[in-house]
This record gives sequence, C-alpha cells and structure tokens, in this order.
Amino acid sequence: MAPDSYKIREVRAHVVHEQAVEPAAVHWVTTPEGAARFWHGIIELHPMFDPAKEAVCVVMLNRKNRTIGWHFLTLGTATSAMCHPREVLRICLVAGAVAFVVMHNHPSGDPTPSAADITATRQVRDAARAVDMAFVDHVVIGQPAFDARGLGWFSFRQNGML
Repeated sequence: MAPDSYKIREVRAHVVHEQAVEPAAVHWVTTPEGAARFWHGIIELHPMFDPAKEAVCVVMLNRKNRTIGWHFLTLGTATSAMCHPREVLRICLVAGAVAFVVMHNHPSGDPTPSAADITATRQVRDAARAVDMAFVDHVVIGQPAFDARGLGWFSFRQNGML
C-alpha cells in the first residue's frame, strides 16, 4: 500500500454541558447532603430523568472540589442501571476533572446500596486510583420515608465503603 493510503483521522474531544447551572444553584456535592440537594434541584429536572428508573450522574470537580460540570451518564430500568468505570472516567478526563462524585437513585425509595452498587463502586474506585483521580463519594438517593435513618440518601464515603 502507498504511504497516502494510511490516513489517520484526528480525534477531538469536546466538553458538552448538560445544562447551564447558575453558580448559586451548584451545591457542594462533596457532602452527601449537598449531593442530595444537587440531585433534587438539578438532576430531577433533567428531561431524561424518570423517577421510575435508576439514573446515574457524575459530577466532575476541580482540585478545590468545586463543581466544573456534570453528566447524566445513564438511565436504566426500575431495578438497575449500567455504570462501567470506563464511562465514568471518560467524561471526567474529557472535562479535565481531578475528582468526581457518582450519584444514582433507587426508585424504590430505599437508598440502601445493593450488592451490584457495592461491586460497581469498588470497580470505579480501583479504576480512579489507576489514573490518580479522586473518587470523592458515591451517593445513593432515595426518599426519607423509605430510609431507616430518615435521611433519604446513602453515602459510601460516610459508611466507610470507599
């Protein structure tokens, strides 16, 4: 083959924001309470959000743990949502994040993590370590009425699971 036949296409990455968020509306998502407020005030308003299905969101952070963007990663079924570490880290790397928070909801209202949630969290944690990115927390959003603690959310970090 002639040298011209080897054409390599340039690949460019562009950061796409889900929606504009006023600075005053961006809560400190590095705390579980802040993550829950962000979920209820921003994610639940997203056109893709369906409260009857699990949804996964990634919030990207700068080195001072300030929100630089967020991404509605996936919408699943009533009982599960795919969350591969590659997809979580891809959006963080494209955005230039050095840290991130993963959030997802449980349509049942009970924020207690499932075995699949625990496994996925460990996989994302290990992948984040491999690229020296801080996995700040994984927060499961539920409803206070269905939470034995009455909080309506579960933090992997606060429960020593991250």
